[in-house]
Amino acid sequence: AKSLLLPVIGKTFSAVWAPGRLGREYWGHYGVPNEAIFEGSYCLDSAAIAAAAEALKPKREGMRAEMGIRPDDFVMLFVGRLIDQRGLDYLLTAFAQATLADPNLLLLVVGAGPWKQWVEEFAREYCPGRTRVLPPVPYQDLPEVYSIADAYVQPSVFEPYSLSTAQAAASGLPIIASDCVGAAYDYAVSSVAGFIVPSRSADALKEALVLMSRDKSAARQMGAQAQKSSLNRTSTWAAGQFESAVLYSLRDRKST
Repeated sequence: AKSLLLPVIGKTFSAVWAPGRLGREYWGHYGVPNEAIFEGSYCLDSAAIAAAAEALKPKREGMRAEMGIRPDDFVMLFVGRLIDQRGLDYLLTAFAQATLADPNLLLLVVGAGPWKQWVEEFAREYCPGRTRVLPPVPYQDLPEVYSIADAYVQPSVFEPYSLSTAQAAASGLPIIASDCVGAAYDYAVSSVAGFIVPSRSADALKEALVLMSRDKSAARQMGAQAQKSSLNRTSTWAAGQFESAVLYSLRDRKST
């Protein structure tokens, strides 16, 4: 029913404000003219997040040492509720395979939910000592979590956007995300700021994990590009796009 109704509904819109590139493509697919779609973004304070990441750099090695993270470890981070749609089985399967190729890989999972016990049990059996599962962290403390990591991974099988991915980009982390993650198309431009891999493919995810971990210099450059993209998608820009959508809609009404 949804696939039948949306093309009809889309044609009735005077204008659409859509968060992210994928949102723009979504409404274009359902018949909204390109000139009537105004791309915005979810309004994280990217500048403040980037500033917090910069301020934490001098403390980074100390914080990692306190957690028992070795200097040569390459830390992949996931933040979010541990539920079905997040593709955690693909992530852990890929990560276990990746550690065989790069034993310095370490996965930090931050969150809670019905998959928590499975993640912990799988990690103990297939990648012992290489996965840490931490409870949810208050929003104001998240910059410290991101500052510990070297890269961010979002393997979801369904994720219309992902504020965690957006925050990772603002923190200067390169991104590995599945092609079902909306934010990936704004921040993880393949080979520039990270890698977008097919969802439900542990093999593709494993290859991306190993490729990123083996070249730390390239990963840092990707993180800088992800952060640059996030700083361009400000709340001021998004508000301006929303204003443009409203004005376009009003002009459209006057013309009819």
